[in-house]
Amino acid sequence: MRTVPPPDLTTDQIEDRWGRIFFLFAAALAIAYALFAGLHTVDDFDTGWQIATGRYIVQHKTMLDRMTDEVERLKSALREADRWLREYHNIQAARDTIRQTLGEY
Repeated sequence: MRTVPPPDLTTDQIEDRWGRIFFLFAAALAIAYALFAGLHTVDDFDTGWQIATGRYIVQHKTMLDRMTDEVERLKSALREADRWLREYHNIQAARDTIRQTLGEY
């Protein structure tokens, strides 16, 4: 039985073969990275809340009104705390001024 020798490959065919090998390697690397990155996002603790919020927005076609109310309540509480801290700072400044003027009592 006589075997046929392999045909000589041209430079273009060799480059094409290496291009395919590189493409397959890059694709395999990208898929492996996507799998590992996907596992990391599943491990993220906020993923469940984000999915539930997205589901709510899609079902009701609106943002969370409850969340808006909570943000407004928090802003109001922060304004009140800021006002209280300014008054406290003014009282401390007045007390320090009196101590400097009258000396220690």
